[in-house]
Amino acid sequence: MAYFHLKAALTLLATEDGGKKGPVFEGYRPDWVFDGFDLGYCHGQLLKIESKTFHPGDTQLVEIIVVRRDRPEVLKQFTATGQEFSAMEGPRQVARGRIVEVIESDLD
Repeated sequence: MAYFHLKAALTLLATEDGGKKGPVFEGYRPDWVFDGFDLGYCHGQLLKIESKTFHPGDTQLVEIIVVRRDRPEVLKQFTATGQEFSAMEGPRQVARGRIVEVIESDLD
């Protein structure tokens, strides 16, 4: 199993744009999809947010851990600063983000 721990600027989509109706908190576990890569979903967890709650329409600097159980070699392709991604709940996109820093990875 491969993982990476990253810092990202994450924007929760506003409710009227199809986003969540309520806030998210540390521990939130959507699926992550990285732009430009046909990987399917990666699992992960929101580890740290700037404030206690994170409301739809807001942007915050967050820490996320992303895990890939199968095909771990593909994670190396999208661990770069500046890479964009989405947070998904099933087929629905609920957030957009951009990697600011890779804190730790077992992909080296």
